[in-house]
Amino acid sequence: MGTEKILIFGAGASGRGHLGELLYRDGNRGLVFVDKKEWLVSMLNEAGGYPVRLLTDNETPGVVRQITDVKAYHRSQEEEIQREFCETKLVLTCVIAENLPDIAQIIVKCIRHRKELGIGTEMNVVCCENLDHASSWLKKMVLEQLDESERAYCESCIGFPDAMISRVVPVPPENSLNIVTEDYNEWTIDTKAFLGEDPGYADFHLVNNLDARLERKLWIHNGGHASMAYAAALKGYEYVHEALQDPEVAAFAGAVLDELGNCIYHKYPDDFTLEVIRSYEADLGRRGALAEMKDAIRRVVRDPLRKLGLHDRLLAPAVYAVKNQIPCPHLVQAIVNATRYQSESDTESMKMQQIIAEKGYPYFIEKTLGLKAYPELAAQIISKY
Repeated sequence: MGTEKILIFGAGASGRGHLGELLYRDGNRGLVFVDKKEWLVSMLNEAGGYPVRLLTDNETPGVVRQITDVKAYHRSQEEEIQREFCETKLVLTCVIAENLPDIAQIIVKCIRHRKELGIGTEMNVVCCENLDHASSWLKKMVLEQLDESERAYCESCIGFPDAMISRVVPVPPENSLNIVTEDYNEWTIDTKAFLGEDPGYADFHLVNNLDARLERKLWIHNGGHASMAYAAALKGYEYVHEALQDPEVAAFAGAVLDELGNCIYHKYPDDFTLEVIRSYEADLGRRGALAEMKDAIRRVVRDPLRKLGLHDRLLAPAVYAVKNQIPCPHLVQAIVNATRYQSESDTESMKMQQIIAEKGYPYFIEKTLGLKAYPELAAQIISKY
């Protein structure tokens, strides 16, 4: 049970609705947010907190948790931020990847101030972005701006453990503090890079093999989500919950999830039981069916070329499956569906269709997607198409 002050960079939907809600639920009081939106900082300080409504299904209105004892600073209040940084053992970021370089500049100044004050206790800075190994990237940016003695101090006192988070928190209306989110959480942190003792927070899990959790999320969560969404887009659905009411889409999504789950279980048998994998798949389906979340299909399917990357959510598990002779016909169909997607509002999808039209489908699969190195998988996709 935590009681200490925690500094959170990013007071947006995820910062408040995921990190803030979980830490408050676990007994932490005096949450301190930093954000660059003046209206948000002002409203948080005036209200002293904010409400979070947690959805579990489509039948109940959801539990409302009132988060209190909240303080907020604008990004420009650097002296105040440095003081708060020196008074905590845990700093979190939830600002999207594009803003991490700016956060790195603030943290550099905070570390210098902490060193000048002679604080030698251990603390941790954890990036909670939707980006693999974000904390490692932030640490690299920070170290590049420190001199030799400052780097030595940072290495000895400040941990930057990588983390993985999973909770859908829709962006609330402008000028509103109200948050609606699913009552689901996955938050794991690399124990090998964490300095000091485990704080013992109920929803803050230190694990030895973070890569297994990251890949489970990428393949099952992101891959399953994308597979369902591309099938739904081809049938004209607007929202995820609507698509999952279609028996054909729901059955297809379930079949892909099982194939993806089989791949993860095969790759990480020491980290997950098959029962845990199937439960994880079921949670994804339950979460997607929440109508009030209004998860837009266009959000899930956008940028198809990126999502068809060799190391991303669809091709990576497919390559693994074919290499290890794990049947994956539905996953292959999901890849084909992704290559059929097009929308005039999605530049990548139009570029993809242009390449296919001008160069041919085999060229796109083998050259553009790089599957010439995996001829068996390439042949399956081309045949299915």
